[in-house]
Amino acid sequence: MAGAGHVDVFDRMFGLGSRSRACAPHALTVPNFLSALCVVTETDLIAALPHQVAARHAARFDVRVVRAPLALTNFSIRAIVPKVAMLDVGVGWLLARLAEASRQRTSVQPKGRR
Repeated sequence: MAGAGHVDVFDRMFGLGSRSRACAPHALTVPNFLSALCVVTETDLIAALPHQVAARHAARFDVRVVRAPLALTNFSIRAIVPKVAMLDVGVGWLLARLAEASRQRTSVQPKGRR
């Protein structure tokens, strides 16, 4: 289970690639990380979350945090806002900062990843 973009994590964790998901473990998409923690607490599902979020809330949700057994590094940040929200100068500023940070991160690649 994860937020938006779960397909990459799901495929990499279970090695599915383009194969059929018919016999694969189930994936669930939730609207935010705290919702994911609520679901994990009440089910036998696992979640892929940013480490800082999971570690901060682990005790509150009575969950155990473990590192993924593989590198999960290539993710996109998606910000979706209604057009009317763009009238708010603060929302525009935040989206511009996210875009700037994303460009900086992709322009500085670790050795061996070019």
